[in-house]
Amino acid sequence: MAMPHRGRLNLLTGIFNFSPARMFSKIKGNPDFPAKYVASGDVLSHLIASTNLKYGDKSVHLSLLYNPSHLEAVNPVSMGKTRAKQMLSADGDYGPNNEFSDKILNIQLCQVKVLIKNA
Repeated sequence: MAMPHRGRLNLLTGIFNFSPARMFSKIKGNPDFPAKYVASGDVLSHLIASTNLKYGDKSVHLSLLYNPSHLEAVNPVSMGKTRAKQMLSADGDYGPNNEFSDKILNIQLCQVKVLIKNA
């Protein structure tokens, strides 16, 4: 899954079960690494996560990719990751039947604005 920063934190805590305590610690400016390491973390909107969601007896794996500061740059990365997974699992166009994939799906979320001019 790929998406820009708007709504990302809500998605992380809501669907991906990202720890709100960890998120608020990052918001407060606390370091990501122990003090003995000379390192810095990334900005809050670049956090990633993955989870397995259960629907009855089926499971769906979701992973949220890193969000670069250039928002649209994540889209081809997401498509490439999807293609690689399809190739490795012989799914979709890379399967024996060349049928539409029902196992691996590329999801790109974006904010759409509709401007309506008052008459």
